[in-house]
Amino acid sequence: MTGDGTFVGMSKLENLYFHSNQISVISNGTFSKLRNLKVLYLFNNKITELHSGDHNTFNGLDNLIELRLSFNNIAYLPDKVFSSLTKCTILDLGTNQISVIEADAFMGLNSTQELFLLQNNITRLQSDMFTSLSECTHLNLTENQISSIDNETFTTLRNLKNSDLSFNSITLLPSGIFSSLTQWQVSETGLKQAVND
Repeated sequence: MTGDGTFVGMSKLENLYFHSNQISVISNGTFSKLRNLKVLYLFNNKITELHSGDHNTFNGLDNLIELRLSFNNIAYLPDKVFSSLTKCTILDLGTNQISVIEADAFMGLNSTQELFLLQNNITRLQSDMFTSLSECTHLNLTENQISSIDNETFTTLRNLKNSDLSFNSITLLPSGIFSSLTQWQVSETGLKQAVND
């Protein structure tokens, strides 16, 4: 997808569906004119990279509510890559190759309620990974390679109601890690022992 001129004259567009194509690169400024866009579907493409900083992939999408990026080839989430998506309530990153998530990758996602990270290559849940997701109610981490969860991983997820960690490689759980959750699922993880006080 090309840059600034791609969607000139389409500033009133609210829904954009580009799923199931052959898109591999999203150039800087591609969505910068789409200030009123609310729904963006980019799933089932060949996207390999998302950019942050001055060349942020999602610059201009200040009113986006739903972003679907599943079934691509994304392996790395850089710091502040979603920083402009402050109104986004649904973010789907499932079925990619994600193995590295920087500490501030989810910064700005203050409204996100549903986050899908299933079927990736995540091996560890770090304590600062979900710091910005205070409104998140549903978190799906099914079918990764998670073997380690830091004690404070879910502390900032004050509104989390459902968390699915099925089909991972978890063997130990820190004490009280899910104490505030309404529902959590860790079946088929290889779980052998819970850490107690």
